[in-house]
Amino acid sequence: PYSVDFTNAAWTKTDVSVAVSSGDIYEITELGSGTQTPYILDFVTSIASGAVHCISIDVKDVDRGYAFLQWTDGSNRFSINVDLSDGSVTDTDTINSPGVVGYGTIPLGDGWYRLWISATSASTSGYLVVGPSDSATPSWTAQSTPSYTISGKKIQVRYAQLEAGSVPSSYIPTSGSTVTRAAETL
Repeated sequence: PYSVDFTNAAWTKTDVSVAVSSGDIYEITELGSGTQTPYILDFVTSIASGAVHCISIDVKDVDRGYAFLQWTDGSNRFSINVDLSDGSVTDTDTINSPGVVGYGTIPLGDGWYRLWISATSASTSGYLVVGPSDSATPSWTAQSTPSYTISGKKIQVRYAQLEAGSVPSSYIPTSGSTVTRAAETL
């Protein structure tokens, strides 16, 4: 839900502010001082336990350089850290047994990358977590999120998605509830 409105209360904001940059593009800005763990997350219910799901989101650098994406289904977590200058996955972090099927980035042009992780869900609910990161190999917390001395830097995001399947499909916009569409055909 709210895949295109990151200011909605469905998105929990931790040590960040979120504001519309333009159109469907949102800017995530680090808040506070000292060592923090900045991110936003959306809690999703009604997913099929034991089935493969894929989370994805478009991310672009403003002045931070790196971003992370995390799949969480309860106590199982998997995170990727991405260099936003070239879209390379520079580090990963795993907690327990997240059932990862695949992960990566897709270049979209103009500095945008679609970050994605697919995993077999061990629960009927999960979290999509995304935020800035400070380096190619961040200091990961016990929650599998980067922790570093923040300085008010920013990334941009758009088009978050959680869907059945092992690879991301084209974006499906949602507002207050999930959306189902017919299978794509050639």
